[in-house]
Amino acid sequence: MLTIWLDGWFSSAYNIVELLKKNPDNRPIKVIATHHKEMGYKILCDEFYIRPDFIEDKDNFEYIEWALDFVKKNEIDIFFPRRYYSTLYNAHKDFVYVDKNEEIRKCKLVLPGIFNEYNTGFTQIFENKPSFFSSLRDWGDSLCKYEPPCWILHDVEDIEDFRAEFKDDYHFNKMCIKPVSGTGAQGFKILDYPYDSWKIRDILQRSGQKFIIMPYFEGNEISIDFLSTYNETIFIPRIKNKENRIQEIVFNDITRELCKNVEKAGIPEVVEVVGNIQFMEHNGEYYLLEVNPRMSGGIYLDSLAGVNFPYLLVKKILGEEIYIPKIEECRVVNVERGIRVK
Repeated sequence: MLTIWLDGWFSSAYNIVELLKKNPDNRPIKVIATHHKEMGYKILCDEFYIRPDFIEDKDNFEYIEWALDFVKKNEIDIFFPRRYYSTLYNAHKDFVYVDKNEEIRKCKLVLPGIFNEYNTGFTQIFENKPSFFSSLRDWGDSLCKYEPPCWILHDVEDIEDFRAEFKDDYHFNKMCIKPVSGTGAQGFKILDYPYDSWKIRDILQRSGQKFIIMPYFEGNEISIDFLSTYNETIFIPRIKNKENRIQEIVFNDITRELCKNVEKAGIPEVVEVVGNIQFMEHNGEYYLLEVNPRMSGGIYLDSLAGVNFPYLLVKKILGEEIYIPKIEECRVVNVERGIRVK
């Protein structure tokens, strides 16, 4: 039986575990999960353990020692980490152990760009939005036209410089501010014109972090999940309607062009794992919002169109043949539901 370990994932891992368990090959998979706090998806896992909350640092050998020991004790085949990427990159070749049958086995780590030994520095670029935007030309011309206007605020002195530059060249009703390396909606704030300098100042003084400030795009979002396979890249574009939360999985002129340009830039090939890229529409123009070299929270919705991304990624990791599933255009919605944890 294949044993998969998920460590440190958010509540959206409930859907990932479910998709792995309900795979189209009816393959038996044992799922073990760990987190530093109790998570609801534990009810779907075969085993769930509470672990220490290790400090995230590339030189944190305490986490590596714990992870190596966990892999050996539980004879893990595939390890899906959610954090500690920089630490694991430096040690991924150490995840080799002798199983109970005295056979040497290697645990495969699901890290962006790891399978073909790419330069792992690109993950730091993706985690830092301004760095990625400034590097767009390194990916060719296909994504440059989607570059959004944005500024970095290191401290309160940068506020007036931003205001002076912004008011001359751009005309947006609202702005938004977010930590440079934040995830999800963490620290996200919407600012009304004239962009609430006092609020920006308060956020910077209290947080002590660097922030990115950019226009708040008031159109719909297009979220594209992707996976590069041996022969082609699988794309699932979801158009998110702000008014009713219904998402449309559809291949129209706009989504086809976006997918084509993402593939032309080579992002899926470099990311290698299941990734996600987001665009926002504003007054008929499309802007690149962010690239995530990991599975998105909406990965379960893709399965409603016929694509089980987590399991396809498992097959890719194992070097198995991947059949491109037929994608059915459809309208989907993410609904909240209660589950009984105990």
